[in-house]
Amino acid sequence: MSQEVEETLKRIQSHKGVVGTIVDNKEGIPVKSTLDNTTTIQYADLMSQLADKARSVVRDLDSSNDLTFLRVRSKKHEIMMAPNRDFILVTYTTCILLMKEHNNDLLNHCIQMARNVSFQSSCET
Repeated sequence: MSQEVEETLKRIQSHKGVVGTIVDNKEGIPVKSTLDNTTTIQYADLMSQLADKARSVVRDLDSSNDLTFLRVRSKKHEIMMAPNRDFILVTYTTCILLMKEHNNDLLNHCIQMARNVSFQSSCET
């Protein structure tokens, strides 16, 4: 994985309240994670399915449109997904610790990574 990607993931992970980050390839297979293996596999599979469904809804509503970001918040956690053509970045946070300005900074990091960073085929191992 490129140095730029590694640095961006470290910046995201360093935010207060971030429990973990997962990067899935386009098939939904995790290629990088800061979570344990069991949690990574569970989240990667479910979040990939959710991103696919959300992308379908967006395209069904407007075929010239595409999903760029998805945010799901529960009472305890928040999941932010930034799907790209080649990968899905999933950031899993705890809502209790998030402050509005801090959360917006984290959100901006996730969006920036999805827009500006392309994973090379070498990370699809």
